Parts: sequence; C-alpha cells; structure tokens
Amino acid sequence: MEDHLQNFTKREWKPFTLIELLVVIAIIAILAGMLLPALKNARDRAKAVTCTGNLKNISTLLQQYIDENNGWIGPINMNSGGNRIVPYCWVNQLYVNGYFPAKNRDDAVYKANPSIESATWKVLACPFADQTSIPLKGWSLSGPAFASADYSFNFYADPDGSGNLRHRLSRIRNPSSRVILSDGNHVVVTTNKWPPAAASNYTIMYRHNKKANVMAGDGSIQSIQVSNFKLEGNFR
Repeated sequence: MEDHLQNFTKREWKPFTLIELLVVIAIIAILAGMLLPALKNARDRAKAVTCTGNLKNISTLLQQYIDENNGWIGPINMNSGGNRIVPYCWVNQLYVNGYFPAKNRDDAVYKANPSIESATWKVLACPFADQTSIPLKGWSLSGPAFASADYSFNFYADPDGSGNLRHRLSRIRNPSSRVILSDGNHVVVTTNKWPPAAASNYTIMYRHNKKANVMAGDGSIQSIQVSNFKLEGNFR
C-alpha cells in the first residue's frame, strides 16, 4: 500500500517539462490576444455611452436656456477683439446664467489661474479626449472666460444668424440632421476636416473610432461617421 501511495504521489507531482510549460504560456497568450480586443471594445462602448450622456445633459440645459430666452442662444464665441460681449462663449454663457454648475472640464485651467474659482463639471469632458493628441483634443479658453470643454458649438447652426453672436434655433431647417453641438477642439466648429492638422482647426473631432457624437437641432443625440458634409448644411 505504501509503495502504491508513493507511486501515485510521484505521478501527481510530476513537474512540467519545458515544452509543456511553453505550450501553456502560448495558450495563455493566445487567449489574452483574443480577450484584449473584446475588452477594449467594451471599454470604448462605455466611453461612448458616457459621451452621449454628457451631450444629453448639455442638450437639456441648453434647451431650458433657449426656452427661457425666446429661442435665442448667444454669444457663441465672442471672446476676442474690440467687440467683446460678456460672457464671451457659449459655455460661460450657460454658466453665468446658472444653467451649468461649472465652466471647465478639469482642473488644468484652474491650476494655471489659481485666482479664479475652482470648480469643474465632468459633463464637459469627453472620455476619449486627449489633450496631448491633436486628433483627439478638446479646448480651453483663457481670460476673461477661463472655460474649457470637449464639445463645440456649430458656428453655422443658425443659417440666418450672426456667427459668433446670437443664434435662434427656431430658424434651423431640418433640425434633426443639423449639428448644433459636437465633439470638437475649440469653442466653435467652423469646418469639417478630420483629422486636424493643428489644434486651431475648429473642426468636428471624430474621436470615437472615426465617429463623432453630436447634438442635433431637435435636441437628439446622434453618432455620425466621418463625412464631408458642410456645417451650414445637413449631415444626412
């Protein structure tokens, strides 16, 4: 009996050969290679859902502002030059009027300007945005607004409007297919050219695997693919 147990134990604890160990490692590597893309896709989908949720929140508050201001929104990007209009950009406009709880997506602006109030709102931050990458970055604005976001207002949203100044969304034709807000790299988007050559391209940012999240004129949140539509026209 003792001999039998010793033989059984020896068989149970027989060490791996080098070849067996390499085979196990290879199998683990193959499985990891199969799982990692799936995990990345799941993570990207979660980020995309967060981004669409952000735009939905912004859309709701923007619509409240519009309803309470006879259909008007503005100024959009009057932040420089001799004809400055307080509060200089659409994010700050909604902030100073009490619709947004803060006017920055992160602490970067405040760290550079400690004299201004330290408050951020993650709804202004797209999870895909990367300030170190030109094709992915958002925007920040220095004084006097000191605002930042990863979403941009369509400079040509109102076809009869005045660009940087006030827009009236009731003038929009086919609102369900007209961009109002989008993933962007500046206060406004004035062009639809991606990937951008520089941070100053004022362009829609297709951060989500060559797709961008947009708020349309009817308040709906939609995902659009890279295409050459003009901002003063419809994306479909």
